[in-house]
Amino acid sequence: LVERLGEVRENLRRGRKMLEKCVKLTPNHARAYRKLGDAYKDINRFPDAVRNYRKHIEVNPTAMDRGDVCGILKDLNAPCQ
Repeated sequence: LVERLGEVRENLRRGRKMLEKCVKLTPNHARAYRKLGDAYKDINRFPDAVRNYRKHIEVNPTAMDRGDVCGILKDLNAPCQ
């Protein structure tokens, strides 16, 4: 969804808000946590990015992109749990 909204700052803000709403309504939606982590990383809100990447892994420990997410966490100086 965030990708579809493009790079306009207002659209990115709206995309983050929609993803935040999504994870509140569907707390086991692993992909939403991944995308929310990406969105926060893109605006340098690294603690929020780390929290959402970790939640992505927690919700779906066998995620196909687990290695990618762990790599991102490593780049953010956060251990992959």
